[in-house]
Amino acid sequence: MINRWILARVNELIAGITNKIDSYDIVGAAREIEQFVVEDLSRWYVRRIRDVMKHNHEDPARQETEETHRSVLLKTARILAPFAPFVAEELYQKLGGSTESVHLEDWPVSSGPDSDLLSGMSFVRSFASMALMKRSEKNIRVRQPLQRFSIKHDGKKPKDWDELKEILKDEINVKEVVLEKSKGPDSPPFELDIEITQELREEGVLRDLVREIQAKRKETGLRPSELANVSISAPADIARIIEKNLDRLKRDVSARMITITTGDGLVVKIKTR
Repeated sequence: MINRWILARVNELIAGITNKIDSYDIVGAAREIEQFVVEDLSRWYVRRIRDVMKHNHEDPARQETEETHRSVLLKTARILAPFAPFVAEELYQKLGGSTESVHLEDWPVSSGPDSDLLSGMSFVRSFASMALMKRSEKNIRVRQPLQRFSIKHDGKKPKDWDELKEILKDEINVKEVVLEKSKGPDSPPFELDIEITQELREEGVLRDLVREIQAKRKETGLRPSELANVSISAPADIARIIEKNLDRLKRDVSARMITITTGDGLVVKIKTR
């Protein structure tokens, strides 16, 4: 779905930029490009595809995502050409554009955006922003899973809600997202269950640990498919959580062996042999 969305979004961008240029609103067109590149492409799409890009190169989902990403960047280069010609040319050449120069390409034509998909993703992003703000207010880090996020919504359910719901669940790191009727005009638009059970706490600890180990793997220069030996020194309560979930942790971080000792703080070491 995220690939369909970015293609719909770039079609919407092309239509909007074309109208602004035809109306001599050059500043408005430039701002719309900036909004797309920063907010839609970089902060949403690229971040949402990180997991699939960790898949094997032969994986169909990764191949589809790579092709979609390249297609969107090529269209972005063509849109950008009148505004930032040198940047657009460099991007176009690095992507292996089909002509000698981006400035010899025709202006892209919108095939018509998918309004339902764009509206649905806007709905998701809006509530994701609210949920993340609430987490920040309560000092609950995003890697700490929470149980439930309920949206108070009296309108029509967004099209493809089941797929959109999964994106929202992953973005705000909750187990369940539900649509509920509003309790009244003065009621809050959502409720986030911030109770952290022992089970949720353990999962949060494991997520933090996976991130720490993956960072160490990257520092060591290991490829995702390479196995490594991991040694972890952690406080006793953290060590117990690791031992309880050892098989899962080994799988998540591509570890051949994990050695656990107790200590005052968390220390992770990676050995390739």
